[in-house]
Amino acid sequence: MEEKRYSPEENGADHVSEPMAPASTYGMSQELRDSGVLAKVHNLSHDDKLCLIRYIQEVDAQTQEKEVANCSLGFYSENAEELNKRISEIEISMNDLEANGERAGEWFSSAEVWENIEERHPWLR
Repeated sequence: MEEKRYSPEENGADHVSEPMAPASTYGMSQELRDSGVLAKVHNLSHDDKLCLIRYIQEVDAQTQEKEVANCSLGFYSENAEELNKRISEIEISMNDLEANGERAGEWFSSAEVWENIEERHPWLR
C-alpha cells in the first residue's frame, strides 16, 4: 500500500489523505482516477456525499428517461406511423403462421414462444 501523502494545495492546510485502494476504484476510467474528483469527494462530509449520490442518481434517471424516449427500439412509439408499421408486421406474421399451419394444434413452452417471437421481431428484446 502506498504511504500517506500531505498536499496542502490539494487537501487543505491540515489534511492528510490516503490514496484510494485499487478495489474501490475498480471499473473507473483512468481519466476519472486522474481527474482529482475522487480526492475532492473523499474530503466531503457524509451528508454532502449522500446529497451527491442522490444528485447523481437523479441525473442518471433523467438521462435514462431521455434515452428511452428517444429509443427507436421497442414496441411502443409516440410516432403513429412507426407504431402502425410494427402492428402491421405482427399481423402479417400471425397471418403467415395461420396460413402455413405452422405447428398447428401443438403446445409450445413459454421459452419456445419467446425465442420465436424475439427471432422474428428483434425489436421486442
